[in-house]
This record gives sequence, C-alpha cells and structure tokens, in this order.
Amino acid sequence: MLKRVYILILKSFLWPFISTFAVAVFILLMIPLIKYADDIFGKGLDYWVMARLIFYFCIQTTAGAIPLAILLANLMTFGNLGEKNELTALKSVGVSFQKLLIPVFIISIFLTWVTFQVNNKIIPYCNLKLYSLLYDVKQMKPAMEIKSGVFYNAIDGYSIRVIKKKPSDDKIKQIMIYNHSDFRGNNDVILADSGVMYKLPEYQYLKVVLFNGVVYSELPKKGGRSSMEKPNEFVRTWFEKCELMFDLSSFNLQRTKEELFAGNKSMLNVAQLSDTLGKMSANLLNQRNNYPGQIKVYYRFLPGDTSTHLPKTDSNFSYKGSLFGLFSPDEQRQIIKNALAQVRSAQSFTSVYGKIISQQEKDFRKIGIEYHFKYTMSVACILMFLIGAPLGAIVKKGGFGVPVIISMFFYILYYVLSIMGKKWAQEAIYTVPSGMWFGSILLLPIGLYFLYVAMNDRPLVNWTFLKKLFKG
Repeated sequence: MLKRVYILILKSFLWPFISTFAVAVFILLMIPLIKYADDIFGKGLDYWVMARLIFYFCIQTTAGAIPLAILLANLMTFGNLGEKNELTALKSVGVSFQKLLIPVFIISIFLTWVTFQVNNKIIPYCNLKLYSLLYDVKQMKPAMEIKSGVFYNAIDGYSIRVIKKKPSDDKIKQIMIYNHSDFRGNNDVILADSGVMYKLPEYQYLKVVLFNGVVYSELPKKGGRSSMEKPNEFVRTWFEKCELMFDLSSFNLQRTKEELFAGNKSMLNVAQLSDTLGKMSANLLNQRNNYPGQIKVYYRFLPGDTSTHLPKTDSNFSYKGSLFGLFSPDEQRQIIKNALAQVRSAQSFTSVYGKIISQQEKDFRKIGIEYHFKYTMSVACILMFLIGAPLGAIVKKGGFGVPVIISMFFYILYYVLSIMGKKWAQEAIYTVPSGMWFGSILLLPIGLYFLYVAMNDRPLVNWTFLKKLFKG
C-alpha cells in the first residue's frame, strides 16, 4: 500500500516541480537580460552567440530556481492531498504524516546535492564562459546603421554623411565622406551626387560606389621653413565613378583569453575559495603584525648627548625645568618643525596603511560571502521542504492559486532576509557566516513549527492561548 502511496506522491510532486522550475528560470532570466540589454542588443550578434548568452544566464539562475520549485511543488502536492481528504483517509488507516514525507524528503535531499554540485562546479565554469563572452560583446561596436542626414563615425578613420537613404534600398544620394585614416584632420573630403552601398559576403567589407563627385585634398607643404612662407597644396579631382572599400572587421566579435577572468571569485569552486581564504587570512595577519615595526621609523628622537646644553657649573648643579627650555629660540622652532613633520608622516603612513588593510578585509569578506553562498543556496532546498510540505497539509489548498501566493511570500521573505544578511556581512556589521546564514536561521524555526503542527494535527494559530495571554 505504501508503495502505491509513494508513487502517487511522487507523481503529484514532479509535474509542479518541473513546471515551477521552468517558470522560475524564465522569470529570473529576465533580470540579467534587462541588466545587460544595452550591452547585448543592437550589436548585430549572430544567433549562436545570443543562444550561448541565454544558456549561460539560464544555468546561472538554476541555483535560485530549485528552492522555489521545491517549495511550490510541496505546497501543491500536500495541499491537493489535504483538499481531497486523502491525508485524512491515509492517517485513518495508520499511515502517519512522517511516512508520507519520506519520498519527497529523499527527493529534496537529492536536489540539495544537485544544487550544491551546480553551485560548486557548473556555475563557476558557466560564469567563466559567460563573463568572458559578455566582456567581448561589450567591447563590440553597435551594428552598422547609417542614418540619413547624420554623420556616422563608427568606421575607423572615416566619417560618412548621407542626405537621402532608404532602409530597403542600397542607393544613396548626396554623400560626404571625411577621410581621417592618415591622421591629418579634415584634409581629404569626398563629395558625390549619388552612389550604391552594400556589404560583401561574410560582412567583412563595405563597398561604396560613388557617381559624379569630387575629391578635395590638402597636401602638406614640402621643404618650406614655415607654413607662412609656403602654404599647403590644394588638389581637386573630379570623377564619374569611384569605388571605396571599408574594412568592417572591427565590428566582429573579438574573443579575449578566458584565463584572464579565471581568478574572479564567481568563477571559483569551494576548494579554490577555501584556498584563497587561507592565503588572504595569512596575508592579513602579516600586514597587521608588520605595522608596529614599520611605524617605528617615524618615531625618531634627537641624537647625541643633550647634557651638552646644560650650564657648565659644579657637579652639584641640579636643573628642575623643562629640557626644551635649554635650547635657543631658533633651535626650539626647528625642533617643533621636525616634530610636526614626523607626526604628519606617521599620520599619512597610518592612514594609507589602514586603507590597504581595510580593502584587504573587504576582499576577504567578499570571498567568504561567495564561499558560504554555495552552501546556503543548497540548504535552502531543505528549508523550503520544511516549510512547503507541512504548510500544504495545513492549508489544504491545491492548484496554482493559494500555493503560489504562499510560496512567493516565503521565498521573497527568504530572499530579502538573505540579502539583508549579505549586506551586513559586506559592511562588517555581522561576521560573514552570521550574515550569510541569517535568512536560514530565521526561517528554520518557522519550518519546524509548521512540521510540528502538521504532525500533531494542531491549528496553525492557537487563538484560545493568545486570548488568555493578552487578557493577562
């Protein structure tokens, strides 16, 4: 009997999980697409590059989509069982709620392991591919689009203006082209009445054929001692037909070596992050220990024997005043000047040294945050199971209505608490472990309470107890 029940629960769980996971990935995918929209769109990227970018973004969002899918699938599964009174029937024949949780709990444990492996191995690799590709896309020029009446300067060494141009036609009219390829300014200008403009195969070159025009060129003087003695030569050439070729290789995607990005924290796995944390911790400790020895350089005192400034009297002479008074006014001013210079130097050194240590501590916290993030997102799967399964049995509502609202509420709550904890960890208000586990620590008692209520068939809120409590 239990075997059939487990199969029923698994079938009820898998379909909501898969559908919710797909929807969650799609929704989370919109965040990076909107964020990098200006860098991606309008560059004339081919379909293969766009597909790779979207695929890498999808992989990046899986770690956040799996916990949400587990939460909603558990709510719907046990909500449907409760709504159809199947939970009550099973309990009446001796099947406890704990036993009903076993198949879903096993799947949640498996998905926790999957989430960790994705976070630890797949996402760092995809991040390396994604951000190296995204960097190269950002460096690309926008797709070539010459508009009527506007100078187009994206082609290296040239500035082109076309007065009349139809988007659906290759014909152009009233063309002006400035040639800056020789870095002599606006000394070469081409004017033409009409022409034809089209790209050659593979989009490596742009061919422009001009008709009925003139070329104005200002050539530099030869042998003159100054520009006033011998002006530049001016040449004017008429033509009926002129063909120009423009290199468009700068519009292509130029790939950068991925090794240059491999050291970023988002591209490291747990072992690499742990090794980096160890090295940074040792470096920080050395920096703090070296400070006293380095600051001593700025604490210098007067060399020599100050007793030479004492009045020469018999050996029974005693002086009870300040030693500073033994020096002449000029010497006193010089001593004060030197002391102030040393203090300023020590203050400047301490300020710079403090900023260096502060930046290293900030980098150390960032690596620690990334390290704990790989674990917190995995544990979130268990946490969402503890909240979703009991709560579904308590509310006894299936379908996509109430479960969706409840799951979104708890997921957003967990997300907000996690972001708050991460921010506090970044600002050193809390330690990195305390900040990163802040959301999990707060929601764990809630999940355990829901589990206790569902196991013992208790009401979610004990109104009688609350009334007695407030009445005193």
